[in-house]
Amino acid sequence: MEKFQNGKISLFFALSVNVLLLLVQRISEIFCPPVSYLSLIIGLRVGYGVFPLHLIEFLWRMKQPYNVSVVAELAACAALSNPDYLEDVKNALVSERENMFEMMSKFSFLEPYESQSNFILCRVTSGRAEELKNFLESDGVIVRYYSSPPELSGCIRVSVGLPEHTVRLKSALLKYMENSK
Repeated sequence: MEKFQNGKISLFFALSVNVLLLLVQRISEIFCPPVSYLSLIIGLRVGYGVFPLHLIEFLWRMKQPYNVSVVAELAACAALSNPDYLEDVKNALVSERENMFEMMSKFSFLEPYESQSNFILCRVTSGRAEELKNFLESDGVIVRYYSSPPELSGCIRVSVGLPEHTVRLKSALLKYMENSK
């Protein structure tokens, strides 16, 4: 799978307001980092967006009538007010993503793609991706399975978590490999 290029900008971690303002003035792309992923408050789905001015009015017309919950807002504000914490979380996530990628690369039936996000996309090269997803689910490991679009068909997406989650995933993949013989 090719990395996105074509002049598009993909940013994963929060930038200073000045950099964001410069970015928005120079591009016609949309920048929406998920704060919840940055701070490991996954499940609260908090994010923010920085858009070129010509898109803001249009986007406000499409905005859902509800907003972020008070708990999610407090968690996001607390996370953003502690840059040292965010840096620690980022470093832990990047390290665990590298560990998980290396571990998954050792399974002959998986072809993981390098990632700059909080998940790893893997093509299932032997067997069926849906079968692997169902097996992992029955063993207590939840992954996302793609049947479409065609480019993602036969892939699973595994979220990066704590080191013990990677160990648990490895154990489940070993069981799958044994059962597939």
